[in-house]
Parts: sequence; structure tokens; C-alpha cells
Amino acid sequence: MILAKIGCPQKFINIIRAFHDGMMGQVIDGGEASAAFAITNGTKQGCVLAALLFGIFFAMMLLVAFKDCDVGIPVRVRTDGNVFNLRRLQARTKTFVAMIRDLLYADDCALVAHSEAEAQQLFTRFCTAATRFGLSMKKTEVTLQPCNRSSYTSPKVTAGDTELAATDKFCYLGSFLSSDALVNDDISQGRP
Repeated sequence: MILAKIGCPQKFINIIRAFHDGMMGQVIDGGEASAAFAITNGTKQGCVLAALLFGIFFAMMLLVAFKDCDVGIPVRVRTDGNVFNLRRLQARTKTFVAMIRDLLYADDCALVAHSEAEAQQLFTRFCTAATRFGLSMKKTEVTLQPCNRSSYTSPKVTAGDTELAATDKFCYLGSFLSSDALVNDDISQGRP
């Protein structure tokens, strides 16, 4: 259905559907396999299309989540060359502001905002869209990197009535992000 909405030809959709029709699975528990059962959603394990299809699915979910949203981190960009010429970037002509809300890698997504209230606003939109699209929010955590570490309080971001687990650090893209914004964990692990 999503592929059709973004203009994917019906013939291609039918090929993907035929590739996944009749998928069966089993669960192995204690060395014994369960009875075979039909798999009616998701993609085949190891399917080369799985990453592409998930990427399209996730991109559409983010478009729904952040439609008409003005919250995020504004970044002024210029695309006419001379990327490292800061004087040209300070000019108001030929520049535009890109709003950064999400950082994606494979099936991970980090939402970014300037304040806890904005983070809650983004997460509420994200959570609502994820629920509509049937995605799980089980491993969701929140980290705050305050400007002034002495005024640090544990962030409180909720998904409905459930408060998300707050963590002082987490691993993203192989690097540790921490509430104190230091790179000590990466250095001690021997990472660049």
C-alpha cells in the first residue's frame, strides 16, 4: 500500500508481493521446532529487498510524523559550492534552513531537539505515527545533553502514560553519546 502511494508501479508491487506470499516460519525452543505458521507481515529473513523496503516504510512514517512540524534543530545550508567558505554561508541569499529532527541508521532513529519540551513534542508525533504504522517502541531511551551540566536533571519524556527510560549514555553508530557530551568512553574503548 505504501509503495503504491509513492508511485511504485503495480507490476513491481505484485512481484514483491509474490515473493513474500506463502511465507512460513517456525520457532525453535529447547532444540524442538514448533509447528509451521504463516507469516503475514514483514519481509523474508535475509531478503536483499528487506533493507530497501524498511527504509521506504520508515521514511514514509517519518513524513507522516513530522508533516507541518516546525520543531527541530535548524541548520543553515548553501548548496552552490564553497562549502567551507563561512562568509558565504553567513549571507542570507542562496542559503536555506534545513530542519533536522531525526538521525537514521539502519533501523535506529535518534530524535534531536533543543529542549525537553521540544523532544517531547517530537516524540509524541513519532510515537503516534509509529503506532499507526505498527512499529514497536520497546527499546526507546532518552538522553539529555544540557548546556550547563550543573543544572542537569533527568529528562522526562513519555509515550502516552509510560515514561521512557532515561540513560546517561548510549551507543549510536558505534560511538557512545553521553549526557556530559564527553568522548571519554570512546577513547577508553580505543575508538577514533
